[in-house]
Amino acid sequence: MNTLAHATAGLFALISLATAAEGLTTQVVAGSAAVASEDARAKFEGRRAGEEREFELAPGVSMKFCWCPAGEFVMGSPKSEEGRDSRDEDQAKVTLTKGFWIAKTELTQAQWEAVMGSNPAFQKGADRPVVAVSWNDAQRFMVTINATIGSADGGRMSLPTEAQYEYAARAGEEGMYPGGSLDGVAWHAGNSQRTQPVGTKKVNAWGLHDMSGNA
Repeated sequence: MNTLAHATAGLFALISLATAAEGLTTQVVAGSAAVASEDARAKFEGRRAGEEREFELAPGVSMKFCWCPAGEFVMGSPKSEEGRDSRDEDQAKVTLTKGFWIAKTELTQAQWEAVMGSNPAFQKGADRPVVAVSWNDAQRFMVTINATIGSADGGRMSLPTEAQYEYAARAGEEGMYPGGSLDGVAWHAGNSQRTQPVGTKKVNAWGLHDMSGNA
């Protein structure tokens, strides 16, 4: 499963909101702020995989997130996987010691514009994913929303690490396209010549859309 291109080259993709208890690995913290107290952390954390919660990105602009519990999984793809890119990483067991929230869909053009005041996408559509943003653009977006939401709830927005993204995409499953077939879970060059509104394909076991394709 090649998540590197989708989660890092496609910087428009998903935003993770990770808990930040003292002692977490940097892989899981992903730039989060320290939790003020055990009570704050307990309020922040989800209770079950796929639980949904809305977080505010800017005044009047919210985004729905799904909870990914702590756990372990086999990251990477087997050498026998059809269409496997030779640059894909070898399989390895990865443990995530703390759970995190990750956006249910890609960031939309409307959400980006509400926060940043512009829309860089070349295929316009308020409910389509925002594209044509650089790594630096994504970091400025994070700085902007973190300045707005603060850290009282025990976490801060960040881009997901590759491990977080693949863990969320797999949602406890194995195979190339968790949640169904390629056409069932993804918009891709074979069934669409442009980006489509987010969240219109089948969700995975943790309620996440578009973990493959659509950009």
